Amino acid sequence: MSPEDQTHFLKATETPGLREFIEGSKRWSMSRYERLIAVAMAELEEQKPGSNARLLASLTRPAEEAIRKDGLEAFLKDTDPLTRFDTRPFIERLQKYSQMAR
Repeated sequence: MSPEDQTHFLKATETPGLREFIEGSKRWSMSRYERLIAVAMAELEEQKPGSNARLLASLTRPAEEAIRKDGLEAFLKDTDPLTRFDTRPFIERLQKYSQMAR
């Protein structure tokens, strides 16, 4: 899938306002991320063994200012459409556990 097609796919399948709702109601922080990453990664690894190593390579440890500015996307090393498409299962799980108030 081309990067342009991936961008259109993501826009078409994402619930409108979901990111704003989650980030507006919970606010991402390093401690929130660290609390949720373990359960999100465990679920992904269970579904697809070996996925953790690939995902960890695409994540970074941002400064608090970047987290306040970009929210969950601050944790991605690269936010181009291809990377965003590849990390979508991980981000969906972080959002799921965030909504579950873990």
